[in-house]
Amino acid sequence: MIGGKFKDTKTRSIVPVELNALIFWNSKILSNFYRELNNTIKALEYEVIAMEWTNAVTAVLWNEEVGAWLDFDLLNHKKRNYFYPTNISPLWTGCYDKNQTDYFD
Repeated sequence: MIGGKFKDTKTRSIVPVELNALIFWNSKILSNFYRELNNTIKALEYEVIAMEWTNAVTAVLWNEEVGAWLDFDLLNHKKRNYFYPTNISPLWTGCYDKNQTDYFD
């Protein structure tokens, strides 16, 4: 559907790139916070969450063909092939595998 109406927005059915990148980033912030407090157990816990979130964002939202992360439509079980500036928020938050070079090809 092109030119949809605001009332047609199905926010509960969309997995947005920027929200997931921000959740990753918050996990990293909490990990660093606990590390500063010398609470290595909590620091590690949030570091693991951040790593798992990176893997999930890559697996679900990364689109190799487009070369960007795309929102995911839960109703239609497919990536939304629309580009918004927020689609590159994983680069800003660091929510990507630094060892994977095809992000920048």
